[in-house]
Amino acid sequence: MADLLESYLAARGDGASVNSPSFDRGVLAAVLAETCRKARSAHPDLQMDETAFATHLAKCGAPLGPSEERMELHAGDLYLCCAAIAGGPDAVKKLR
Repeated sequence: MADLLESYLAARGDGASVNSPSFDRGVLAAVLAETCRKARSAHPDLQMDETAFATHLAKCGAPLGPSEERMELHAGDLYLCCAAIAGGPDAVKKLR
């Protein structure tokens, strides 16, 4: 779980919010793990490195804040796109 968090934070490059007193690394790590779980369950046939997916979430600005924001997040779709961008042939087939 720590790898997910570190990959996400490195890709986000937003040191200001990480240093904020209200920032909770544990909560964000749990949210990332749950988002990865949901994404994998949507596409169990695709193989995607979770740290690469966490990086993708950060780069595309996926809302990982309060639960009402996350309800709008289509983790499975983002997972599929990330796998296709990475060159996964099964993901590319699904998108076509």
